[in-house]
Amino acid sequence: MCSKFIRTSPELALKIAEGSYRGKLKIFLGYAPGVGKTYSMLNEAKRRIKYGQNVVIGYLETQNRADTEKNKEGIEQVPLKEIKYKGKIFYEPDVDRIIQLKPEVVLIDELAHSNPPSSKNKKRYQDVLEILSAGINVITTLNVQHIESLNFLTTNITRVDVSELVPYEVIDKADEVIVVDLPPEELIKRFREGKVFKEYYNSRIENYYNKNTLNALRSICLKAVAEEVDTDLYNYMKQKNINLNWHVAERIMVIIDSEAASRKLVVRGEKMAERFNSEIFVIYIRETNLFNLGSSKLSQLELRLKTISERVGAKFLVVESKSYIKSLCKYISENYITFVIIGNNISFKKRFRSYFRMKMLTRLIKNTEGVEFHIIPN
Repeated sequence: MCSKFIRTSPELALKIAEGSYRGKLKIFLGYAPGVGKTYSMLNEAKRRIKYGQNVVIGYLETQNRADTEKNKEGIEQVPLKEIKYKGKIFYEPDVDRIIQLKPEVVLIDELAHSNPPSSKNKKRYQDVLEILSAGINVITTLNVQHIESLNFLTTNITRVDVSELVPYEVIDKADEVIVVDLPPEELIKRFREGKVFKEYYNSRIENYYNKNTLNALRSICLKAVAEEVDTDLYNYMKQKNINLNWHVAERIMVIIDSEAASRKLVVRGEKMAERFNSEIFVIYIRETNLFNLGSSKLSQLELRLKTISERVGAKFLVVESKSYIKSLCKYISENYITFVIIGNNISFKKRFRSYFRMKMLTRLIKNTEGVEFHIIPN
């Protein structure tokens, strides 16, 4: 069961890529409704007001929660815009009025919201981009289920279809993303006490708030932010020519050759990657003197190993055995690998199996720093 895909318009993609908006965007991200995103956003607003910033509410969804209603007191509210459509009245942020008032910071709740059909912009995130382009800072809220690139994963977990999606480019260009975390047990307690929704909408929503589902969503949320931080850190380290492993996310490399045990090594790497929610790389060492294999057979072997690797979500790379130590060390350094998995059966000539194995491991360990090696027996 998949949600409808929202295609980013060329104009939006260009605006995001060029960074043409001038205001700063801060997102409070949660793994489920009720973790406290809106409440945290209001706390942030009060902190800024205390230090003299001009902060206003552009739109706030309290869900009739008493603590949220009370927390908004003392923060100026920009009057909402009334939109009539098919006999119904909708209240949305007045983007033109906000830009006219020119506050330093505006709070816009529910980033993924879809505007009424007669609105200027179809999506609220487009309203936010327009406000940012006017030089106004925006603080907003979002649940991980509404991130377009992660929606397939979250829908498979929750079995709840979500149609309001935000392109990942918007989140990627945010100046700051804060995860609002709450233990699943505490969130379930809040839900059962009626503090998330005043009443259970249906059995599917009630099933949504179970420990297994919430743990899975929480894991996706934390991993998404960790990967974003890791990407920023990776780019910074490349720019500054830093070769030490500073990463917040683990990176696992599995070294394989033509031995049959290579499949087991890839599976072992997959299990470790799942445990650490990390990236996995599979490096195949191609022997340059395989007289017992024809070129077509070798190609078929590589194809099979590549298929096995890609099935577990690994990036697959081939290095020649003639210069494999140099290539492996270079790849480990450039990709900031933190774990290396290797079998003690890696070899190139059966007569010198032990010699080549020890030589490779010794040179790899000697020429890499901050890397943990896992040697798997036959």
